[in-house]
Amino acid sequence: MIDVEKLIKQNSELMALLKIIHSFQLNDCWLCAGTLRNYIWDYLSTGNTSSNINFSDIDVIFFDKNISYEQTVEIENEKQQKISMSLGYADFLLFRFAFVKKSPCI
Repeated sequence: MIDVEKLIKQNSELMALLKIIHSFQLNDCWLCAGTLRNYIWDYLSTGNTSSNINFSDIDVIFFDKNISYEQTVEIENEKQQKISMSLGYADFLLFRFAFVKKSPCI
């Protein structure tokens, strides 16, 4: 069994992404499975913890009952620009926030 937390902490690129997401300071905010799945799959396939993260599948969701769908779209556009500039991906298109009606953890 692999220690997923330890595996994630070993990759500076993934940790940089998590720090950027944390800096958004959004309520109930989560990096979804695609990026993590790809990284863990690559590790299990190659044993390499320093391989580049596949940044073509980054999905972040958050829940805040006080934010409308329109505000969510504005936040998405703002954060997409920030993450694209921070990670150096000018054509970065798949950074999405899902507007959910209730917390996914409930």
